[in-house]
Amino acid sequence: QLPFFVREGAVLPVYPPRQWTGERPVDELTLYVYYKNGKETSRLYEDEGEGYGYENGQYSLKTFETQGQNNLFMLHQQKSGDWAPAYHTIKIYLVGFPAFVKTCLLDGEEIPIKEIRLRDRSLYTLNAAPGFTTVEWHA
Repeated sequence: QLPFFVREGAVLPVYPPRQWTGERPVDELTLYVYYKNGKETSRLYEDEGEGYGYENGQYSLKTFETQGQNNLFMLHQQKSGDWAPAYHTIKIYLVGFPAFVKTCLLDGEEIPIKEIRLRDRSLYTLNAAPGFTTVEWHA
């Protein structure tokens, strides 16, 4: 087994494997969000994969800011650029939250989340639209 090191507070985007840029676009983006007691910033750059459209704003730059304190953890997303990815769903996994999550708010509205037990830890997952702004997990 190889160890996998991820910075606390990081947002790690994961796509299904693609063999070439012209392959069918992905339906879903997965974000692994790692807990941190404090603030952290991550970025995701996306574009068409070919051509020079990025020179005319045809790209998407998402900035993810995470902030954790006591029994609250927040993920905030800001987007710039005019390009819209083909996926319609973002599956978000919260990794390493130190307490049991009681409620989750997506853009201010409470939504159901799913808890996945892995050995002695819990992983929390939810689905969001690509244009979400804020996710809050409360213990």
